Amino acid sequence: MKHTYSLIFFAAAGIALTACTVLPTHTIVAASESAVSYRSNTSSPPEDKAKAHCAQYGRKAKFQGGVPLGEPAVWTIYGYDCIK
Repeated sequence: MKHTYSLIFFAAAGIALTACTVLPTHTIVAASESAVSYRSNTSSPPEDKAKAHCAQYGRKAKFQGGVPLGEPAVWTIYGYDCIK
């Protein structure tokens, strides 16, 4: 019986840890041919996605910065200009 409780505890702990795991995401907040903004849950800007977006219009992505959201910051908004 004691082993059953241990097994249940470790199974519950594993499920809880899995539920807390967040995969990195970069979601477009706003986009046009001259700029694009992403909401991200990582500390690294989505540079590749911004380059691909701007390339659709024959432009290059120029990083403008990031603004943390919340305290503690879980999300960051990253902005890029698409320059000629």
